[in-house]
Amino acid sequence: MGWIITVAQGFTQVEGLDYDQTFAPVIKLSTFRAILAIAVQQNLAIHQMDVKAAYLNSKLKEEIYMEAPTGLEIPEGMVLWLNRAVYGTKQGGRVWYKDVCSTMVEMGYTRIEADHAVFIW
Repeated sequence: MGWIITVAQGFTQVEGLDYDQTFAPVIKLSTFRAILAIAVQQNLAIHQMDVKAAYLNSKLKEEIYMEAPTGLEIPEGMVLWLNRAVYGTKQGGRVWYKDVCSTMVEMGYTRIEADHAVFIW
């Protein structure tokens, strides 16, 4: 059996019922440039990572149901109850950010006020 790609149809979600907030910060370009300039000046190594299944690690607080994607056989009349924020859910980015933020704080990092996508230690 091959992989089944699951992407929710977020355009069918109803605000207030399926989600309440969707905002998730991203780093400002000026902050990114400043970090690169400091790293170059201090001769520091720069590392980047991409979390390919980021949203799949974030637990939803809302009850969201979705129809099964093509190729996934489930009993007639049944739907999927999402436990995790799959790609396509409107709140997926925010839920992922909140998980990352709490993990960073647990590790001893502090989020800076000027750019909420940047943490320092």
